[in-house]
Amino acid sequence: MADPSISSSSALSGGFLPPPQATSLPSPAPSSSSTTRPASGLPHPRAHPLRAGSAKEEKIRLYVENQLMTINRRYVKKFEVPRPGDEILGYRSAGELCKDVEELLDVLWLSGTPSLQIPYLLNIANDFPEWLTRFPPQPPVMFSVFRKLDYCFASLLGGRDVDTREPLPGFENGVRGVMTKTHMVRCKSIVEQTRVLIVEYMSEQREAPVVEMDDDDDDDDDDDDGDGEKDNETETDTEIGTEIDLDTETETDADSMMQDSATEDRMSSSRGRSGFIDPNWEEEDEDLYMDVARIYERTLVQLGDILQTSNLP
Repeated sequence: MADPSISSSSALSGGFLPPPQATSLPSPAPSSSSTTRPASGLPHPRAHPLRAGSAKEEKIRLYVENQLMTINRRYVKKFEVPRPGDEILGYRSAGELCKDVEELLDVLWLSGTPSLQIPYLLNIANDFPEWLTRFPPQPPVMFSVFRKLDYCFASLLGGRDVDTREPLPGFENGVRGVMTKTHMVRCKSIVEQTRVLIVEYMSEQREAPVVEMDDDDDDDDDDDDGDGEKDNETETDTEIGTEIDLDTETETDADSMMQDSATEDRMSSSRGRSGFIDPNWEEEDEDLYMDVARIYERTLVQLGDILQTSNLP
């Protein structure tokens, strides 16, 4: 069967962009496998990796490159004023960005080809936090992307599906020479930096609603300078009062500390296993807290085990 061409606007033949009813995919694993991947949502990979240098491998590579270029262009255009006739529009939300990234992750995972998966997944994981933090957060889609990345890396690091323990395509002879120590070190760096960045991102975003509630006061500042000064004084008093209330709940010796030091203590006391820092954290936000804590959780476990015990090239 001839290989059809790849189009970024249509489903890629051969099963790499899964259509509603794919007929050209290699024989999938038993149907029960689809129920063992609820957390990741990734498709089942093809049975064997694409042959290096083959026409199909090159088509997948070009498709991924084009999609990454499109994502980058849409990200850049987010900061530009739209022009009539623009074929590519900037992203308007994190949801739009995450949708494109997830589709690309599905294609890479479905390819079952480590020589494509490893470098492109590392590049996506490196760039995604920078793209993401330019938008107001949309936790469901954001964490969905991170779960897929975590699943991919944890599986590739072990050469087996992290849930089913099935050997991955391309790892029939083990992990040696497939995912190198250089790959692992880079992966570890990306993972650790991402966790810190998302902690800061989510902490900053939690403060945004408070700022928005003060918009009326800011409008009054523009109308009358005198009233503005009074409003500023009232706002400052309110903020100080709030800080004092928070300090009394967490400080053991408030009189002996400056407010900055007290805030730092509160942040340290609220630090959980994930390192998430937020002095305003509330009980109803526990699910969100745990989602942040689980970013790249499986990948970190795999990296810790492998880097300490193996002699990889």
